This record gives sequence, C-alpha cells and structure tokens, in this order.
Amino acid sequence: MMHELNRMLQQEGGSLADVVRVDIHLTDLKQINALDSVYAEFFEPGRYPARTCTESPHLCGGSAVEITLMATRQRG
Repeated sequence: MMHELNRMLQQEGGSLADVVRVDIHLTDLKQINALDSVYAEFFEPGRYPARTCTESPHLCGGSAVEITLMATRQRG
C-alpha cells in the first residue's frame, strides 16, 4: 500500500518526504507494532509526519488498513 501511495505522490511531482500528516485506520489496533515496522521503512527516522491511528473494525471493501496522506506541494 505504501508503495502505491508513493507512486501516486510521484505522479504529482512529490514524494513521501513531502508528507506532513498520515491518518491510519486499522481493523485491529493490536497490529500497531507491525504497522510501525512498515512505517519506519518509508519515513526517515526523526522526521515522521504527524500521525493519527485509530481502530475501525469495518473498513470499506474488507480491508485491514486504510491510510490517508496529506502532503505539501512544491511551488513552481
């Protein structure tokens, strides 16, 4: 999923480095440690964007995780 989000940002001339906020919904909040491991692969340590993580037992389409990113856009 993170690779797809990165690809979408790149299509618009951005990258994960431009992300300032992440909203994550998990069907099981006990999976937060696994999520943190994946999260650390995509964001530079010490420069993590602001994040909200909630448990939402019924996500659209039967997904286990839903992620929304907010990124800055470069002028020019």
